[in-house]
Amino acid sequence: MTVALVLLLGPHALAKPAAAPALTLEGRVTATTRPAPHCGTGAFAIKVRFQVEEVVEGDYKQPSVDVIVGCPEMFPIRLVVGARAQLVLAREAPRPKVSWAFMGELPAPRFPEFWLVRATQRDGGPSKPR
Repeated sequence: MTVALVLLLGPHALAKPAAAPALTLEGRVTATTRPAPHCGTGAFAIKVRFQVEEVVEGDYKQPSVDVIVGCPEMFPIRLVVGARAQLVLAREAPRPKVSWAFMGELPAPRFPEFWLVRATQRDGGPSKPR
């Protein structure tokens, strides 16, 4: 039965469920690493420094957070410098067994790292081209 379920649903049928969101923050992107290629050929991730303007859910006291964005083309908005957004973040990678290739590091100082779960554009920031 399990084999049939895996064949029907693909390799994600046995995958660990996504990590529970730890934080919901509103703010602005202040720095990013270089752009990532599309994830069709590998698992690529960028890092984004996000200036926290409001903690909507959770407990976070730092002025900024470093956000890991796995396969950025899969999110509905572009997280470029100046973009305003609401981010839902988790402590753990959404797919922990994936070997992610990072597109560089953010400049110092370092802030706690979280993984992006969901992003919503705020105040007419840069949108993703269609």
